[in-house]
Amino acid sequence: MEQLWNEDFQDLVNLREINVSFCVKLRKIPNLLGAINLEILDCKCCTSLVELPELPKMLNHLDLSLTKIEVPDSIEHLDRLETLYLRRFPIVKFPKIPRKVYLLDLSETQILEVSFSSEPSNNLQQLKMTNSKSLKLLSELPSNLKYLDTHGCISLESVSFADRNFYSFDDERDYTMIFSNCFSLNQDSVDNIETNAMLQIQFLAEKWASRYDHEFSINPEPNLFYCFPGNKISADRFEYHSMNSSLSLKIATRGSSGRRLLVFAICLVVDLTDCDSFGNLKFICEYQPLVANGNDGDGGFKKFKSKLFFREIDWKIYESKGDHVFILCGKDMVKEDQNYVEASFQFYIKHLSFIKNKEKHIKVKKCGVHVIYVDAESYTITDVMRYDKSNLNFDSQGDANTMEPHHHSATETSTRRSKRHRVTGH
Repeated sequence: MEQLWNEDFQDLVNLREINVSFCVKLRKIPNLLGAINLEILDCKCCTSLVELPELPKMLNHLDLSLTKIEVPDSIEHLDRLETLYLRRFPIVKFPKIPRKVYLLDLSETQILEVSFSSEPSNNLQQLKMTNSKSLKLLSELPSNLKYLDTHGCISLESVSFADRNFYSFDDERDYTMIFSNCFSLNQDSVDNIETNAMLQIQFLAEKWASRYDHEFSINPEPNLFYCFPGNKISADRFEYHSMNSSLSLKIATRGSSGRRLLVFAICLVVDLTDCDSFGNLKFICEYQPLVANGNDGDGGFKKFKSKLFFREIDWKIYESKGDHVFILCGKDMVKEDQNYVEASFQFYIKHLSFIKNKEKHIKVKKCGVHVIYVDAESYTITDVMRYDKSNLNFDSQGDANTMEPHHHSATETSTRRSKRHRVTGH
């Protein structure tokens, strides 16, 4: 198919969707001004398409992936546009984004820099830039961004975040930042990513605590998942750490008689070389908090098992190489303090291989835990610095190095519901 119709104008007032994806001989889209209620235009893989007409104002989903057109100037005036796909698009400069866009896919483009400093009211929540091999700079990433995937951006050196004003919180979307195989990241950027993760965890900890006594909502509570290349666990951010997959830690004594909640943030170092599917990993944590007499506070020895990141996120099949750092946290890592004095942790990862069609274990090379103390009455973070350091002796298991922990809180270091468009391909 080379064209849809010849007429300059057609009354298409009832038309809601046009899907011409994979029409590789299609050369142009006709006048759409009569399609005043058009919501979806899918032109992906129309490899002969070189131009677009003026687009209707009601459009909220546009897919121009693998086409040869230039981004039309009219696109920034699409006030209702929410999802924009420009995958493998001939673009080298970051486009002007319509304000309501919450999902933008710039994967496999030739963009060199992406800066949000000129986008103060940006609504962007999901940004995909996988295998954009020319990308060197990501700056001022907006505070409401919940999902960022830069897997395979091998030239990416610098990453920074805008001031973090965490005002959005919903039950649907995980907080995910993926920098797998971004081996050019400089140390300042790694520090920025880690700092951002810890600030986000503190924000989530307060929200989880405020819901602790209520039943779970229909949708799962959001988890936090950060990944970047590296083989070190920051002692400044994870005061308890071990050179293997298990550790024990001391719980700070309560400074008052009020209720307190404990939130455990996790950091793991994992070699992903043998994983043929990055998106099919199950991170599992078994942990056991104990009171002074050596039991779990209820007269027993109860262990808690957390499959923090079993939920499938929108990942492709990624092959990753070498050691990567994971920072993880979730609602089921929140427990009410029963005058616990210590806790032990064991971490392991399961990997379902699509190629071999079997499940295997992936070794955790290093692990770390940061304990966040939340006042259950005010739902505010209590700085661990207020507690006596004698209550915070490090006691790791296995071959870990024994050391005095660092006591830095994360603050010391620097929706809308997603609308699903299911577009049928040809």
